Amino acid sequence: MSLPQLGRLREGTYRFLGLGFSYPTAELLEASAATVSILDDLGLFDFAFANPVADAARGLAEAELIDLQDAHTAMFGAGVAGPACSPHLTSYLADSRTGEVARVQALLRSTYRRFGFGDSISDGDNLDHIATVMEVMARLCADEVGWRANDRHLTAALSRQRDFFSTYLVSWAPEFLDRVREIDRHPSYTELAAAVHAFIEHERDLLPQLSLVAEAES
Repeated sequence: MSLPQLGRLREGTYRFLGLGFSYPTAELLEASAATVSILDDLGLFDFAFANPVADAARGLAEAELIDLQDAHTAMFGAGVAGPACSPHLTSYLADSRTGEVARVQALLRSTYRRFGFGDSISDGDNLDHIATVMEVMARLCADEVGWRANDRHLTAALSRQRDFFSTYLVSWAPEFLDRVREIDRHPSYTELAAAVHAFIEHERDLLPQLSLVAEAES
């Protein structure tokens, strides 16, 4: 597999897995039905995370929309005592009693702008939502593919991926995913959590290797 193809596979996997945690719509279920075929064409089944990702895609595609929406609200919606398992990184990385939430959100907004994504990705209350964080990683993978196509040095592009992944994803997502699996409110979300866990563990190992290759080539 070429490195550009790997970048496109990673982009598509991040995007699908992130969208899976957004509020369910008929369009999401339709997209999930096509996901395995699209990612397979990019080499999905060359990797250990393939089966969990495929299971999650099929689970979402075959779910009853109303059941999925009810489960999403029950698990991730803000009830009287807060979400059963919050999909917001500030719930895990910031103390709401000290003003840290606003500080972390400001850092995130600044980071999104620095990456060139403007304000559109950070609108509303989903600035720190796992779906947004995964979408940012997808865009960073797309940037990497573009840099490769234009023969640009990749050290900076991969450094962005590695730093964002470390600071804003792997630092809290495993705890969130464990909660989703423990609650087990809907099999589609349990499978989705397992898929994200498998994928980010793969990314944890892959990103340093990609950075080493980029440094050797620069």
